[in-house]
Amino acid sequence: MGQPGIRLLRKFPGPQNDAAILGEFCASGAGYVSALDTSRLRALQSMRPGESSAEILEFGRLVAVFARLAGTEPLALASDALLESAVASAASQVPAVSPFHATRNFPGLHRRLVETLGLLADWGLGTEELDALAGECREPLSGKLRSLSQIRSAVEVTLSDLGRQTNDQHIRLCLESDPAQPVSFPPALVYFGDVVEPKHVEWLRWAASRGATVTVVVDAAPRDPSMFPVGTKIASAIGEVGIPFGAPSRLATCLFADAVDPDQPLSLEGLRSADLLAEAEWALRACFEKSPNDLAKCGIFARNLEAYAPLLESAAQRLQIPVSLAGRAPLRANGFIRVLFLILDALTANDVRKLGAGVGSSYFGLRKEDRKQLEDGLLTCHREGDRQWLRLESWAAEKAETWPWLVLLLQWRKSATSGPLEPAEWRSRLADLVACFPSLEKGGYSIERDIRAKNSLESELAAEVSIQNLQPELRWGFVDFVSQLGLLADRGESTLPSNPNGIQVSESGSGFGELDHLVLLGMLEGTFPRRRTEDPILTDEDRREISNRRSLMFPLPDSFDNSRRERDEFVRLCSVPRQSLTVSYPETADDRDTIPAFYLKELERASGKELPWRRFPRRLLAPDAGSISLPADRILREALDGESTLPISIEPLSDEVRSRLEATLPKALTLRELRMAFECPFRHFTEQRLHLYPERDRRRWYQLRSLPQKARLNLQPDEDAARRALHGALETQLDEMTPHVASGELKLLRQGGLRMIDEWIEREFSARKVWPKDEGSVRTNIAFGSNDLKGELPRVGAVEGSVAGISMMGGYKVVHLMESSPPKRDKAEPLGLKPRDLLYYGGHLMASYEKGKTPALEVESMSGGRRLVVMNRREDTPLESSVEEGLEILNLSGSADSTSVSEVFFRQVKDLLEQAGKAIRAVDLRATNGDHCEFCDYGELCRNSQVFGEQESPFEDGDD
Repeated sequence: MGQPGIRLLRKFPGPQNDAAILGEFCASGAGYVSALDTSRLRALQSMRPGESSAEILEFGRLVAVFARLAGTEPLALASDALLESAVASAASQVPAVSPFHATRNFPGLHRRLVETLGLLADWGLGTEELDALAGECREPLSGKLRSLSQIRSAVEVTLSDLGRQTNDQHIRLCLESDPAQPVSFPPALVYFGDVVEPKHVEWLRWAASRGATVTVVVDAAPRDPSMFPVGTKIASAIGEVGIPFGAPSRLATCLFADAVDPDQPLSLEGLRSADLLAEAEWALRACFEKSPNDLAKCGIFARNLEAYAPLLESAAQRLQIPVSLAGRAPLRANGFIRVLFLILDALTANDVRKLGAGVGSSYFGLRKEDRKQLEDGLLTCHREGDRQWLRLESWAAEKAETWPWLVLLLQWRKSATSGPLEPAEWRSRLADLVACFPSLEKGGYSIERDIRAKNSLESELAAEVSIQNLQPELRWGFVDFVSQLGLLADRGESTLPSNPNGIQVSESGSGFGELDHLVLLGMLEGTFPRRRTEDPILTDEDRREISNRRSLMFPLPDSFDNSRRERDEFVRLCSVPRQSLTVSYPETADDRDTIPAFYLKELERASGKELPWRRFPRRLLAPDAGSISLPADRILREALDGESTLPISIEPLSDEVRSRLEATLPKALTLRELRMAFECPFRHFTEQRLHLYPERDRRRWYQLRSLPQKARLNLQPDEDAARRALHGALETQLDEMTPHVASGELKLLRQGGLRMIDEWIEREFSARKVWPKDEGSVRTNIAFGSNDLKGELPRVGAVEGSVAGISMMGGYKVVHLMESSPPKRDKAEPLGLKPRDLLYYGGHLMASYEKGKTPALEVESMSGGRRLVVMNRREDTPLESSVEEGLEILNLSGSADSTSVSEVFFRQVKDLLEQAGKAIRAVDLRATNGDHCEFCDYGELCRNSQVFGEQESPFEDGDD
């Protein structure tokens, strides 16, 4: 005999059965409807009759209503964010012996602890029970339980101080209540999901014993009693067999059973797509094909919605198909939140230019010319150094009528930097900052999404502030507040708004209303069904030991229970649609092949026939012309099938254009630009003639290579003098960069420059010992055309530029060069150097040639190491290397006859110089690809680039 007041309905899966029960309950009058999982709660909300007076609310709120009717005064429920903050605060105080000590500050642990503590509380295991169990269990479970008890105790104290309680505390209030007068409780309808906790059953018994009428709805299997075990557990606990309700799906009746039904009316189909994005697009098209006039009758299931949600959203936007996607997204993924933190980071920095990244976004609605004006103004203010923010305030006051929000932002910053404030005050300040954004006043989906993200961040901050306010002396400075807010944004999520008239999207079978068509995405092993995974806090073995040591109403669920629920979920999903079920999976994911779920074979077995499969290869970006129904697909198909447009051919320059460009050529060339023109004439023309200089970090680093030449390093008498000269040159160089470089990058440049200075000084004074120069022979900053360097070279004519210095070392005339990297021997080349290096370094050797002296190069580098490049080894001036000090000799002649090598070497240098000179004089625009393409600054403009060019098509790999 069951307990009076509790009516147990064991309904067969399917939203139509849920809707029938809900309709019957609502027709009886007022009452409360609730569910144990939020997905079903949303579905019930969509199925409630419009004229019904029944109220749908979360189970926790239903318990609170009954508790108040029973004469108790439950406190407000603690939000998820508040619980996590309270757990985080308690976990941070665990002792070193706790198993959670090493990870006590990680948000992932805090979320898991919230789940575990909630589970234990629902099973009636409070602090006293946990302490008692800790004394009985073996390690490491004993230590876990002891720490869990300490954390739960601290959390309860925190929540009590804040006037908050948890759902299990509300249930405890109900069970302990003893109303003096009889209570009339309204009828309640409660839908249970895949899990039932003892506290739920105790609350049902209590409500029934106080005269309430509670209808409990659980899913029931058509054949196998081991499926959907929640109904069996509740029936056993209340002594009620339960009333079968509804008609089972014919397909669900055959699944995981011996039955086969080849005549069942549900249409089955399979889709195979190239990847997750293609799968999302073809699923949306399939829904549109089946019900173009009522998309709300279609649904898409995705177990890992965090992966599929953005893909479905972007595909739906492109195809112009509305979707009802009530998912959740990380706060950091929201555009408004990203811009908010860009502005906060800028306001805390000593660099007003960073403000442009935030206020230049679409949220501030600036036109292109306005953004340019703002950037120029910020750059001008930045030149004021320590007074840049004061200068910006004055400049913003002049623009107050045009940009009032800029004045408000600077006023907010001035107030925020005035000194440390209490956490509660920062909560108010955040609201003031958000009010400075002008575009959150508009309507639309995107604005609603941003407002939800803003509210979620404020809710996270409110929870954290509530915890921190328990420390009366706590103050946050501006930087502390921004850092704390960033941590909250990292862990927070917001609910995405949904379109009620779009395709229903859910990650749970219970989250769908009544549907005609359903598509199941991601039917892969490991995705659906998920693999069995144990809880990291309480393992399966831990849970079994706790269950064995205590007489619990139900054993604690383990990973095997969770795994078995996957089968129940598949049956529930197959019971949702009335007309068609489509299963889908991607053939690749994360650059690997995928394994279809074994559920697909079970589906074929139960239906008695093979699934008809449609495969969409990677090349098929839109349906064939004869089956297109979407305007977006029609546009894409017409573009794909239309006449191919060949790349614009580059015609030879006309004589008129060539003559005009030739007139702009300098009379003298540098060896550096000759080397560039030899490698790639297009690159030379783009930089030297068009003067295009893209903003690349490495270009700024390369500017530092001239520091030893500017500081006259090879003339400094000692290391201290050399260091002072180099430091001065570095600061001068950085001052020139300051208006164009972010403060953070400037710090990196300074640190890198100081590191290179130490290395340059060390090698310079080591080289003076290993390769000593003749006294008084060192001269610095020698220009081409002087007595030491020829101003003309054979076959190319006049050359210009300068070198770091020239010195004499016995019979060697040494040219000092500063380069990004030292020359390296190339064994594949007969002359030991790559052609580009042969031209460049050979040109310097040729220009420094002096009869009776042997030319040599001493090449210092930024990447470490100094090379002494020689053509002939002289017997009268012995040379040694010191590899450990970074000093090496590069002998180009090797063991061959030096005279013959010199003749071949310089003849080849002349040929290379002639080739490069002709390319420049003839205004050659040819793009030559090679190794230099990997670091070329102009690859995006070059159609012959190995990285960005048109030589290889990503679609010509022969792979479908």
